[in-house]
Amino acid sequence: MKNWMSRILLVMIAGIMVSCSSAPTKELEEAKAAIERADAVDAESYAKTDIGDAKEDYKQANLFVEASKNDEAKQKAISSKDKAIAAYGIAVENRAKDYYEKDKTLMGQAEENFAPVLRADDFAKAKGDFVKLETQIAAKAFEAAYTNGFALYKLLTNIVADCMSQTEKAKNAINKAQNEYDVAQNSQIVVKYALDDLKMALAPLEEARKLYQDAKLAESIKKAEEALALIQAAKDKAQAAYEADLKKQQQDYEQFQLQREQELKAEKAKAEEYMKKAKQMLDKLKEQEAKKNKSGSMLENGVNKIVLESGTIMYLGQVFKKVEDTKYIAPQATNSVQNGSSDSDETLEAVPDEEVTIELVEKYYKLAEDAYAKGEFLDAIDYAREAMRLAEILMNKQEGQTYTVVLNPKDRDCLWKIAARMYDKNAWMWPIIWKANTDQIKDPDLIYPGQVFKIPPSIIK
Repeated sequence: MKNWMSRILLVMIAGIMVSCSSAPTKELEEAKAAIERADAVDAESYAKTDIGDAKEDYKQANLFVEASKNDEAKQKAISSKDKAIAAYGIAVENRAKDYYEKDKTLMGQAEENFAPVLRADDFAKAKGDFVKLETQIAAKAFEAAYTNGFALYKLLTNIVADCMSQTEKAKNAINKAQNEYDVAQNSQIVVKYALDDLKMALAPLEEARKLYQDAKLAESIKKAEEALALIQAAKDKAQAAYEADLKKQQQDYEQFQLQREQELKAEKAKAEEYMKKAKQMLDKLKEQEAKKNKSGSMLENGVNKIVLESGTIMYLGQVFKKVEDTKYIAPQATNSVQNGSSDSDETLEAVPDEEVTIELVEKYYKLAEDAYAKGEFLDAIDYAREAMRLAEILMNKQEGQTYTVVLNPKDRDCLWKIAARMYDKNAWMWPIIWKANTDQIKDPDLIYPGQVFKIPPSIIK
């Protein structure tokens, strides 16, 4: 009986001990290590769901331990470990494949940047490692592929960075030269003054490109710099020539201004001279007219007129008048009057000699004064000369001296020369002589030795 009771007690104690088993420390440590190993291969990026589940089970295991539910804690710890191991495998596989793609891209970039020439030994090693990586990926040896791919990635990154640095210098040198050439070619100054010099840069620029393709980067840079120097020299030459042209233009303009000032000064002096003569003639005509009025000169419609035998004189000797009133424009005006830019818009027609009046002479003299006041000295000269010419017409009936036409072997007479001799170098007054001698002169271009011409007096004298 006693033995039986002892056995029952032992069974009860064993049951109590089983129900109070210890925390699954070993399992929790193994789960934690598996999680850390998965994190080391960036399972969060490459196996996010699996590592997330493993971490959640690990967290639940610890909560069960706190609640003294050790059996449940142990199960969760084991589950966490298994999921972490699976996450590690997935992450390693994905990461190995990722490095394979990155290394493949870097291999292409290395070749594009002349790594087989610039970093021959390193590139040969990288190429062998990449072939090995392809084999490992194909065999699904992802852990080895991951380790090899990661090391290859670091090597290729260094190779590509170094080669790109060298090729970029050559590219930049060539591009800079080309850009400068394009800018210069679009410059009107360069095209005008130094286009041939600019084109000299094309040969070294093309050579720089060929050297670049042959991976001779240092030589390529040197040729690009040579082209750039030629371009700059062409630009400098063009700029110097342009500035020299500007300076010459400025000097020419200043010379023109000086010459124009001198011309204006001469025109002004000549205008003053002719206006003075015209005023003297006008005053003399008024004086003569006053004397004639006193002696009973003819008065018609309130306007003094001299009827000439010769009729209408055409220019050089033509007279014009306004159709509607008595305003006149000198036919020999060379500036604003002749080219149509005058303020006057008068319509002109020929006027018979018999209608020439002192008022008309005075009108032209007033036009000369107005033109002079505006600084239009050539017009003032023309108006004053016309006033003088009209005044001469009013005087041409008076008796005057004569001139006998001669034939000099070296100096043939003509009306122009005769007028210059008889009227103080005023050759333009030749129509006065012609009109006074129409009985002998049928064609003013044809006069003959021995002819004796009447020379009407000139008020200019």
